[in-house]
Amino acid sequence: MSKPTLYDQFETSEKSELEDGIMVEIPGSGAQFWLKRAGGANLPFTKYVEAQNRKVRAAGKELTGEFGEDIIRTGLAQHLLFKWGNVTDRKWKKMTLTPENAIKLLTDLPDLIMVLYNQAANPDNFLATAEVMEEEAKN
Repeated sequence: MSKPTLYDQFETSEKSELEDGIMVEIPGSGAQFWLKRAGGANLPFTKYVEAQNRKVRAAGKELTGEFGEDIIRTGLAQHLLFKWGNVTDRKWKKMTLTPENAIKLLTDLPDLIMVLYNQAANPDNFLATAEVMEEEAKN
């Protein structure tokens, strides 16, 4: 077997980043979250983060703590999270995915923000397979 090329190790798929996404399951609860990539081909997310960073800096504030967390929380809800399953509130009532429900969940559970964001930001989760690259080349 030959060594992998740099392309094998680093080439991501636009389809994986924007359409298929990844599914992150939270052990124990069984909650599932489908996410687009944070970065890469996901220009709406990148532009959103850049615009928010400019606003924070223009206001003379630093992008730390609550400002950074709010940007990531809203970015997740609006640009990364496109499907979820088995998500319930504290009383086991099923939550429908809406931007408002996503922001509420991520506000109530701030550690979940980093779990989801870290997976969405990891390019290894969106690596191109030979099959995906052949399909993208046809289109």
